Amino acid sequence: MVTVTYSGTRRKFSTFRRYTFFVDPDLPNKTFVNQIGRADFSSLDKILEAFSLEAVSDAFYQEFKPKYDAIADAVRGTKDAQLKQDFALLFVIRTIFLGFVQKKGWLGDNPRFLQDFWREYRDSNRPRNTFYKEWLEPLFFEALNSPPGRKVAYGKAPFSAETQAALQMAPYLNGELFKRKQGVDDQELWIPDDLIGDFFDFLFQYNFTVEENELYDEELELNPEFLGIIFERITNMDQGAVYTPRVEVDLMCRLALVQWLVQTTNLDKRDLYHLFFREAGTGEEHDEYQKQGDFSPAEIRTLIEKLESVTVCDPAAGSGAFEVGMLQV
Repeated sequence: MVTVTYSGTRRKFSTFRRYTFFVDPDLPNKTFVNQIGRADFSSLDKILEAFSLEAVSDAFYQEFKPKYDAIADAVRGTKDAQLKQDFALLFVIRTIFLGFVQKKGWLGDNPRFLQDFWREYRDSNRPRNTFYKEWLEPLFFEALNSPPGRKVAYGKAPFSAETQAALQMAPYLNGELFKRKQGVDDQELWIPDDLIGDFFDFLFQYNFTVEENELYDEELELNPEFLGIIFERITNMDQGAVYTPRVEVDLMCRLALVQWLVQTTNLDKRDLYHLFFREAGTGEEHDEYQKQGDFSPAEIRTLIEKLESVTVCDPAAGSGAFEVGMLQV
């Protein structure tokens, strides 16, 4: 999509960007149905709203927040309101994250592993309200916190052979998300079955995609960016929970590379900006800004050698967004 804004007699074209709704007859396609169903396409603004990530995020959050609040209120094992919220937050973030993991086929090569895991529990004869303690805890803290192939104890749950194989070969994520959080996961807390089932029903109405939005391509489905947005909204920013959108990561990476090349080579700064920021300009024919930089063969060799040998250090790596951003630039 390319839009035009007018300033007097001058036209300014936006950067080209593709917006995609992935539609599958075997999936709920809730985002597509909601956004397109509400759009009237009577104006450019209405069309842009239908394909707006912010609008999609807002619609998702408006449904998500009451679900999260209900889970927090229903947490059993404590009367501490803050502890309940912390426990509920870990549950929903872990569950959403696993939505992406199963989409990759890393849980028994089954993109519906969690839904089938929940169904298997309901079809079993296990006591009611034991799903969190006897099923999810082994998944979170043993299967996903152990190297693949390692034999682990799965508690009392009578998993099927297929589920046991999936758990045994689950990816070792080797991160903080699936380690028991001291002061929260060690407090014998749990969530009632009906709240978990309700959250699963809500969450898996949406299509998951593992592709994060890029500068020229935006998928309007549940992508990893949503995880950051949701986490930021339900926690305090002064605690450091600030998500940097992919477009801003891309901009900062390009600026950093240009500045580094200016400092370490004799390449012209203007040519470097033309190379790294080709989207600048008005879009008119013979637009003087739509250049790739004017480099001699020797300068091109220097540029390639520098970029192939660059070392990137992010002192606060977090999820690794800037490292991945540098690779994609």
